[in-house]
Amino acid sequence: ANYQKPEGEGSLFDSYDMNNLLNHVDPFFAQVYQKLLQEGATDYTGEQVEADFSSLTASSGASMLETDVFGRSALVWEDEEWVEFKITVPAAGFYNLAATYHLYDQKVKRAAVRSVEINGSTPFAEADGLTFNRYFRDESEPKTNALGDQVRPNQEELSGWYDTKFYDATGYYAEALRFYLNEGENTIRLVFSEGKMAISSLRAEKPDPYITYEQFLIKQQKEYGANSERNIPQLNIQAESTVVWKNDNTLSRIYNGDAAS
Repeated sequence: ANYQKPEGEGSLFDSYDMNNLLNHVDPFFAQVYQKLLQEGATDYTGEQVEADFSSLTASSGASMLETDVFGRSALVWEDEEWVEFKITVPAAGFYNLAATYHLYDQKVKRAAVRSVEINGSTPFAEADGLTFNRYFRDESEPKTNALGDQVRPNQEELSGWYDTKFYDATGYYAEALRFYLNEGENTIRLVFSEGKMAISSLRAEKPDPYITYEQFLIKQQKEYGANSERNIPQLNIQAESTVVWKNDNTLSRIYNGDAAS
């Protein structure tokens, strides 16, 4: 890693070697995040910062930028081992990383997978194996065959450009992962695992703040009144209706006739 300690004597960061922490074999996000918090690191709170696509380098050395990719200028990534970007941020701290992507290979129905390295190392285990989902929907409502049985409809892919932050692929963390970036220039390397994709934007953004249960209750009471648990509007969903989208074409409606379930 290329971690920079804050300048000045008596820095909180002098108590341990951050480079050893970030280079530890498969540290978990929670471990790295808590350690950095204890040493004084904080969330970035400014405007989003775009990666410099003119700084793009690839493992093969070949140019991967194209000017008209489904209406946008983008990086077209088929099987390069890795690509690197430079991104310059105004302050050190925790950032969410986000991308705008297009999975253009219609022959494949799986998500694309990439890993991310920051300044030469994988910051934590969850950064290895990030998924970039495809989206699908049923072409129609279920049809009835000659036997009177409902037949699952064909699946339609919702192809297009999508924005996503970088999340833990296992779903262990509900929020987007926080990546520590140094003030100034940082190198972000994305490593190929699976799936062709185009990327039109890579960004560092301020994270949504974590709030306590007490803070959440105060927020709800300000918005919905003292009896917020009674005043919050109900959201009713008809489970038998066709969903707007799903991130896996194998997800389907099933029937359960067990009255006890």
